[in-house]
Amino acid sequence: MNVTDYYYSQIFPVAAGATSTAAGYSPNNVLNTSVLRPWRSVTTTGEYIAIDLGSVINIVAVALQACNFSAAHLNKDGFAFLAASTPVNEDGKGRRKNLFEVPGTSTRNIYIAPDGTPVDGSSYYSIGAVYIFGAKRTMPRAPLYGGAEVTYGCPQSSIDLDNGKTVMDFTGPTFANVTLPFSGGAGDDMEQLSADAQSGIVWITLGSNGLQWPMRSYESKITRRLQAFNREQVQSVLKEEV
Repeated sequence: MNVTDYYYSQIFPVAAGATSTAAGYSPNNVLNTSVLRPWRSVTTTGEYIAIDLGSVINIVAVALQACNFSAAHLNKDGFAFLAASTPVNEDGKGRRKNLFEVPGTSTRNIYIAPDGTPVDGSSYYSIGAVYIFGAKRTMPRAPLYGGAEVTYGCPQSSIDLDNGKTVMDFTGPTFANVTLPFSGGAGDDMEQLSADAQSGIVWITLGSNGLQWPMRSYESKITRRLQAFNREQVQSVLKEEV
């Protein structure tokens, strides 16, 4: 995957099914963005989750968020091979995710099959969210050269007790805030990423080892800084969808 590519035009499946489902952990849970409401299997033998897109649709990528396995492979209609077993990498806060590039694929159903044993010692597989994208776009410049920055938010509340102790309560899943500074020419459309991330979820990848996220932009403005020698700067700030 190229760090200048990102995926957008999210496709919304109509339903999800699975070979087995633990009580309270429906496969349809992967169709929302809440990683704390996952699908969970009963065993780890021959398990897969099936995503129904409602009709035959062209897709370019399938992404997994908050998994408890180290690799997975994909099939499409008729269980035809779609993507080889690929590592599911861990991000800076321990959440596992991966994007499968499947350019030029037309299918109605996608089958996601975890490989190997659960990394957390569980007797089941788990997936927090699945994203399907219908388009890919290339940024005009690589944001890494501008000094991209990742910070992790940890929602929590605290109470100071009379005995001097502080009690912490985590109130939600951790999330990444990613700042992408672009330095380009006057003809470069460096605002496109922010525009796509304002209209829907985009998936960006800044390298291996989990540096990838489903993201939205909540910025109320975008600033383009004009400089000498036909150089201009734009900064995009994105927040992980969890």
